[in-house]
Amino acid sequence: MSESHSYYIICRVSQFGRWLPWSSFAVVLISVRKSDCGRTKVALWIFVLSVGSWLAYVGSTANRILLRLSLDAEDPRTASAAYHFLIFPDIHAGLSVATNAREWGNVRFYAACKVGETLASSNEYTIKQTLEFTDNAPLIHTEFFGTNDINGSFFIPGTAVGPFAVRDVIEKRLNQIRTAGSR
Repeated sequence: MSESHSYYIICRVSQFGRWLPWSSFAVVLISVRKSDCGRTKVALWIFVLSVGSWLAYVGSTANRILLRLSLDAEDPRTASAAYHFLIFPDIHAGLSVATNAREWGNVRFYAACKVGETLASSNEYTIKQTLEFTDNAPLIHTEFFGTNDINGSFFIPGTAVGPFAVRDVIEKRLNQIRTAGSR
């Protein structure tokens, strides 16, 4: 079974699991009231399985939710910590967030920065392909409240910033990493 197929199954189960614990709890209450031992055992198994699917849902989305909330935090230190410790594992995951107009602006900005950072160790062909992919991406509208080690070169407190093109953010971060590495 492929990774994407198993992820699809987890998503389907977790969507089912959103409402299942509450409905199965009602089944348990009804069966206990009728006091039939067989019905109660079946209802309890349904309840246990539904709670398990609900926990799978919470577990599968917790890291993603925590990451996005931390990157969009008003405290620049929180966003910086999330960037360094929780951010997207590969270029493709970062690009999908950076180019998604439905994501929050700050999250898209940090994802684009991470893509640029990751590209610093890639070959020129990969860099060219990645930058071409981002040419038509929607602009990033950020809402920074303070600076940190990532957004400091893009943002000057008290001035209007953005909107940023995804490609420009990636290129600037890539150049920063290469310049820092050559020192």
